[in-house]
Amino acid sequence: MKILHTADWHLGLELHGVSLLDAQRQMVRALAEAAQREGAEALLISGDVFDRVQAPPEAIALYDEAMALFLNELRIPVYLIAGNHDAAPRLGSLRAVLQRLHLHVAGRLDPFARPLLLEDCALYLLPHFGPDEARYFFPDAQIAGSARAMEVVLEQLKRSFPDDRRKLLLAHCFAAGGQAGGSDRSAQVGGSGRVPLETFEGFDYVALGHLHAPQTLRGFIRYAGSPLPYSFAEAGQAKSATLLDSQTLALRPIPLPCPYELVERSGRAEELVAFAEENRGSEAYCSLRLTDRAVDYAIERRLRELLPGLLLLQGQAPSLQADAVLRPEELSALSPLSLLRRYMQSVEGAPPDKEQEAWFLRALEAEGPPPSA
Repeated sequence: MKILHTADWHLGLELHGVSLLDAQRQMVRALAEAAQREGAEALLISGDVFDRVQAPPEAIALYDEAMALFLNELRIPVYLIAGNHDAAPRLGSLRAVLQRLHLHVAGRLDPFARPLLLEDCALYLLPHFGPDEARYFFPDAQIAGSARAMEVVLEQLKRSFPDDRRKLLLAHCFAAGGQAGGSDRSAQVGGSGRVPLETFEGFDYVALGHLHAPQTLRGFIRYAGSPLPYSFAEAGQAKSATLLDSQTLALRPIPLPCPYELVERSGRAEELVAFAEENRGSEAYCSLRLTDRAVDYAIERRLRELLPGLLLLQGQAPSLQADAVLRPEELSALSPLSLLRRYMQSVEGAPPDKEQEAWFLRALEAEGPPPSA
């Protein structure tokens, strides 16, 4: 049978304040079209359906729409686990009722759960969990971290391995050797939480979620990746779902279109203005970084006028000259206007003009004298 593996939808996510809900709705439809076109007989979603625990109503509505599309229209069963961004109790509620509708959800860890059987496959649904949860079930196992917790839990699951079926595992974790991307906000830093690949031995296919770049580890361990780019670091990264043939265990990426364009540029102010003029009115989401100066009102206004999709603008942090650093006694001896002039010179590279000085003096007068010590 053919199985479509996806993960990390992050419904409700915003890109620097811009909602991606319409793009995510198109993504769901693209997945459904791929499933129908490829003859998929099951859909696996390996966690992080939502972007945050308190998902907005619009994101929940899109989730309902997606499940209705796969279950009711396409008649494809869905197997889903909670990720670290999901509200596990909410996602896993009404589990017995949903199973009758062929929506199989694992919200909380249950290491003694029997596999779900589907034709020639036995599916093990393992949601994201922490060491404390594993210690609750296995108090004598000496569980010190995430890697050991996964080892103990998988040892228990493997005890129910059938002999005549493919063993498929859905999990949401950081596997050793996996490459984190720019939008993997919760991926653990360092190696203590990474699960050694040997831990997954015995399974025929491991359908992972958590890392957003599609990647295969040891041939049978696969991150489907996020179906859309969720940071400028992923600009130009090919997104896909993964099609598994359970008979041959062959894997094939199914490309997914992206409804928006991400553009990342850095350069001197005149170079970025020239780029903006060449792409005037572009709807692409842009991230620009000035390499020769700090961001000021004039340059920001100019770039935003030219690029309505400018979401992120960063500049060079001003460097303080040695003579700009004052000792406390020197600072107290300066008048407010002299202090302003020194500040503007060090930060902006030029002293304030007469109009700026007049604004400052009016504001200082309106503020009144400082309180006495």
